[in-house]
Amino acid sequence: MTFVSRKITAVGLGLLMIMGVAAVPAVAKAEGKIVVVDMMQAMTECKEGKRAQAELKRQAEKRQNEMKELGDEINKLRSYLLDAQDMMKSDVKIQKEYELKKKMKQFNDLRDDVRQELSAAERRLVEPLQRKMLELVQAIGVKENYDLMMDKRSGVVYVPASRDITQEVISAYDAKYK
Repeated sequence: MTFVSRKITAVGLGLLMIMGVAAVPAVAKAEGKIVVVDMMQAMTECKEGKRAQAELKRQAEKRQNEMKELGDEINKLRSYLLDAQDMMKSDVKIQKEYELKKKMKQFNDLRDDVRQELSAAERRLVEPLQRKMLELVQAIGVKENYDLMMDKRSGVVYVPASRDITQEVISAYDAKYK
């Protein structure tokens, strides 16, 4: 690098640094009031969230007890078959094996039903809570005049309408991809 090109580089870097320092106050002013909220924590720690968790736990425990009873019956029948198979007549053995298969199918069906029921119960209890929590957070954003609220775990949960370009994006997308 020649002396002249080093001098130009040094002057250029100096100008960039001065411009950067001058831009800091402008960036600081543009920040506004930006806050974060942990929506998951808020939903699990509020009273309604704790009630929903307790209800889901109660339902799960009840159904798990049913599954445990059926599982115990299956284990008992399986043990009986293994221990007494040499002493059983073939028709009795076939009948017991059929009973075991039938109980195992009942267990699998019960397990699937429990999953579906608990999933539906969770949706029924959590969706209204989520909706109300989001409405509340947005109301707080308006009341406190926040410029931006972000979920600590995922993304933006409130932004003033003036900063929301969703409709513009939809219009541009529709125009481009008729």
